[in-house]
Amino acid sequence: MEEKPKKKTSCPNCGSVKLVRDYEHGELVCAGCGYVIAERIMDLGPEWRAFDQEQRDKRGRVGAPMTFSVDYSEPIILEKEGKVMILPIGEWVDSVLEESEEVRREGEVEMAPVRGYRTVVFDEDYKMKWAPISHVTRHPVSDPLYEVELEGGRKVRVTGAHSLYTVRE
Repeated sequence: MEEKPKKKTSCPNCGSVKLVRDYEHGELVCAGCGYVIAERIMDLGPEWRAFDQEQRDKRGRVGAPMTFSVDYSEPIILEKEGKVMILPIGEWVDSVLEESEEVRREGEVEMAPVRGYRTVVFDEDYKMKWAPISHVTRHPVSDPLYEVELEGGRKVRVTGAHSLYTVRE
């Protein structure tokens, strides 16, 4: 089998290939213009080393993992095998984690790969398209949830770390 060459990532805004991974904010940022190329980069690994099970059991994750969270009841638009559905995100994540045989646990965070599901996203031209969902995570939310009213009157509940965008034409 022929191996595909790795695609070199460049900034879609300025074309620069000088990119910086900002682990504190979970982003891939262009060093040239500051454009955020990818967000929600997640490192579930510990900030320490353990050489046996006893050491691992004594330690836990000390930093906060990804907290770009929405409320359990927020709807998500999903597509699987041509069927479109709108479900509360928490119920869907729970079902994925319950059915998965590949759940990874780090402290109070659970993560599992997702196969066959897509959701609606905005591309770099702010056009809606379907994109595959690669993973789900579930974690307790210790930060307060904020209710934000959007221009159209819809309200969403998110943590303070959640990114909200305004698109101007």
